[in-house]
Amino acid sequence: MFLGDKKLTAVSASASKDKNGLVHISLVNIDATKEQAINISLGDIKATAVTGRLLHSQKMQDYNSFIETGKIKPVSFQGASLSGGELRVQLPACSVVVLELK
Repeated sequence: MFLGDKKLTAVSASASKDKNGLVHISLVNIDATKEQAINISLGDIKATAVTGRLLHSQKMQDYNSFIETGKIKPVSFQGASLSGGELRVQLPACSVVVLELK
């Protein structure tokens, strides 16, 4: 993706571990038309389950307002799986996903 003459990475990510030892991974796909296949090596993390929430709309121009408060709302995300020490994610276009590894 490009913004003017600058190339932008379609996906950005961050991760954290909470006081209970659960790992949270946030993924953002800024590409308006293409889903992204993401593979993350978990290294020493021994996760046995992954759950997630998705924030997404079919139209990039959609937004919540005081009149339409629920146009975009978090829903359960089923596009993540664990396999052989790796987290695999199908990240929809123009979306934010927050995953929790247990």
